[in-house]
Amino acid sequence: MAFDPDSRHEFDQFEALQNSGLLDSLYESLTSKQRAMAHYKSLSPTVRGRVRALKRIQCETLKLEVQFYKELSKLEQRFADQHQKLFAQRKAIVAGDYEPTSEETSWYGNEEEHADVQNSLTKLGNEGDAPAESGASSLTKTNCRGIPGFWLTVLKHAPLICDAIQPADVPALKCLKDIRSVAIESNGQPGFQLEFEFEPNEYFSDTVLTKRYFVSYELKEEDPLTYDGPEVVASEGCKINWYPEKDLTQTTHSKTQRSRLSGEKHTVTRTTTNDSFFQFFDPPKPANSPKRTNATTEQKVLEDFDWGQYLKERVIPRAVSYFTGESLDLENEVDDPDDFPFQLPR
Repeated sequence: MAFDPDSRHEFDQFEALQNSGLLDSLYESLTSKQRAMAHYKSLSPTVRGRVRALKRIQCETLKLEVQFYKELSKLEQRFADQHQKLFAQRKAIVAGDYEPTSEETSWYGNEEEHADVQNSLTKLGNEGDAPAESGASSLTKTNCRGIPGFWLTVLKHAPLICDAIQPADVPALKCLKDIRSVAIESNGQPGFQLEFEFEPNEYFSDTVLTKRYFVSYELKEEDPLTYDGPEVVASEGCKINWYPEKDLTQTTHSKTQRSRLSGEKHTVTRTTTNDSFFQFFDPPKPANSPKRTNATTEQKVLEDFDWGQYLKERVIPRAVSYFTGESLDLENEVDDPDDFPFQLPR
């Protein structure tokens, strides 16, 4: 193997700076990305050329990933019908259209779960916060139909979503019968549609509210090495047909004023936007040009995309685990990037 004098000289310079302590002081004032870029720029042209060759190889591996995810999407569609059949069974139980058999209601740890609930109720009653007997009767009540408030509870237990639910939204969300995701394609653009099915209610006439998300599987031409799998690139909401004076997303204020010139009275109407879960169906629109993109709007767009993926990939398929709170343990298992600080070679 040929000896590269540039590499040897560069290593000697780097080692001398490191031993002097100057490099440590400089690196401490930089972010991790700045440190990495500074190190790369300190390399000789020969070594940087080799790094660029590695980038080309990495780009080819990412192209394979694109093909992998496209094939994975086809595989998901093969199982979609089976998933929908199971979700239809879930919907029937939640709505009270089907009563599970005793065999179907058995689950691991039922006795332990029942004992824990009884112990908690007894303790609560003994502390005087609530009568244990009345608490138990509310949990064991058998005259209700299905599982009341199932999807409202699921959403309230989903950390990414729960804060968006306002007190005024609760009565409407109690009427939520089902949430499902179906694959769609529009003008060659693949994606998925979230469907929120409601019982007849006093707020809007729609039985189903929809939210569409479109997904890109391709590498970004301007920065292909940032590829991290399919990503949502656009979303579309739907119009909600609110009944008069029942719109949860905005409030209309009317005020009578008298003209200073004519003395005649006239009514001024002003509309204010409310925080509401139902704003989800009116997503923010990204700017056509990156130069015109507002940082706040961009953040809201990204949050909206996160919501869509979160509902599709986690909440809908694992709804009962969110209902019981068991999924919250998984939600908390997130790696902290600060656990892996940049370290200089020693």
